[in-house]
Amino acid sequence: MSIFFGVLSIIALLAFLVGMLKPQWMVFWSDQKTKKTACLYLIPVVLFAAIFFSSFYSGAQSPVPASASGSPTSGSSSDATANPSSPDSSSSISSSSSATSSPAASTPSNASSSSPSSAVIIKATPSNLKSFSTTLLSGYYTVGVDLPAGTYKITAHKGTGTFATSDNSVNAKLSKVADATHQQVIKNVAIHDGTTVSVTGVTVKIVCKEKVDLSKLKERTNTATKTYKLKPGSYTIGNDMEAGTYDLYTEDGSGTVATTDGKFSISVGSDTSDANQRRFKNVTFQKGQTLKITGATIKFSPSD
Repeated sequence: MSIFFGVLSIIALLAFLVGMLKPQWMVFWSDQKTKKTACLYLIPVVLFAAIFFSSFYSGAQSPVPASASGSPTSGSSSDATANPSSPDSSSSISSSSSATSSPAASTPSNASSSSPSSAVIIKATPSNLKSFSTTLLSGYYTVGVDLPAGTYKITAHKGTGTFATSDNSVNAKLSKVADATHQQVIKNVAIHDGTTVSVTGVTVKIVCKEKVDLSKLKERTNTATKTYKLKPGSYTIGNDMEAGTYDLYTEDGSGTVATTDGKFSISVGSDTSDANQRRFKNVTFQKGQTLKITGATIKFSPSD
């Protein structure tokens, strides 16, 4: 049966080759007698070849029946007994049995030698892993938005203040000039995804020890769209200014900016030589909060 499908596969292949040269001879089922139409002969070529090889290999690997590889059948034994003086008959039976059992015995060895070797999986290093460092002014920074999670070296670059995280994994007093209560550098600071970093009164440079995937940083979701310049007074978020996240800049005077619910409060000042803050980044105000400003004119710009 396998030979039959092999012959059909060869015939279909010849028809395909002739169709490529003279499609008008071989394409009889369509008015479009083109080489593209003649390519349909490839379907029976592949189909018949698959059946042929499947039948061939299944037949080659099937076990030899016990009657062929074992002792002769009763009929063969009777013949040998009836002609004891005929050595040719006995030797032909023995030779036939030996020739039949030999391929079956070698089959396991061939199967063993043809087994594929184990595949080796090589894990490629992502090309988007990069070094990360940046400078942070006073403000709030969301890990996963403003900076990636990682292990950092923190260095005070200007001023005196604090560096802290919302999960309380670090709360350090920093200063450009170290003293008994302030450090200039802190190392191996683990900053975790989803936490908030708070920097107050000091400008710091942060350097991540590991290379990180910056493409995983998310964009900030911000409902604030307008810029406001507010003088001392009380303001209701949602009425006097939009709820959202803002960068604060002190344009004149010095004083405080705070919400009456106690969630936010900083000292501000336009004189950059004092301890007050002229800039503060990424402060989120929610609808319904009351904002109170004393002693200064503050510009509120939507955070990027």
